[in-house]
Amino acid sequence: MKKITAVIGMVVCMMMMATGVVWSAGAPKGVVSDTKTKKVLSPMPPGTATAPIKATETGTVKDPNTGLIWLKDANCFGKQNWDEAMNSANMLKAGSCSLRDGSHAGQWRLPTKEELIIRQRNKQGFDFVQADRYWSSTTVANKPDQAWTVDMRNGYEYNCTKVSSFKYYVWPVRAGN
Repeated sequence: MKKITAVIGMVVCMMMMATGVVWSAGAPKGVVSDTKTKKVLSPMPPGTATAPIKATETGTVKDPNTGLIWLKDANCFGKQNWDEAMNSANMLKAGSCSLRDGSHAGQWRLPTKEELIIRQRNKQGFDFVQADRYWSSTTVANKPDQAWTVDMRNGYEYNCTKVSSFKYYVWPVRAGN
């Protein structure tokens, strides 16, 4: 059964490199490039500057570049399927995951694909970041049964089915104060 699941996972979770478009570690900082033509496609999204990120005593890390507040513990929930990940992020509140920030359920969410890409480039100040994929809240265009994941090892983006057998890490974020 594990072998079948692995084969299905390889088919369903198609790496963007198949299209040749990646956030390339070899590209100049802050650009998206086409690996086949070497053409620069676009700059990194706004807010990708690398101002120092500092953890707080509240179990959070505020990104001064985007204004977003991230959960300091990038592995509080372990691996979950997409529905579980969405629910865990939405239900997060002070008193769980070492949070002492006064936040309430409903303030936290899964980050977008773009927010995860930015975070992959600067993980300073965070605890327990896994060298693996993290779920985003971004649904794949024209494929409502799939969502994007971002690999924290290399920044590669994968579109993966939201079915319960696929489990990746959860890293909640919320708007800044």
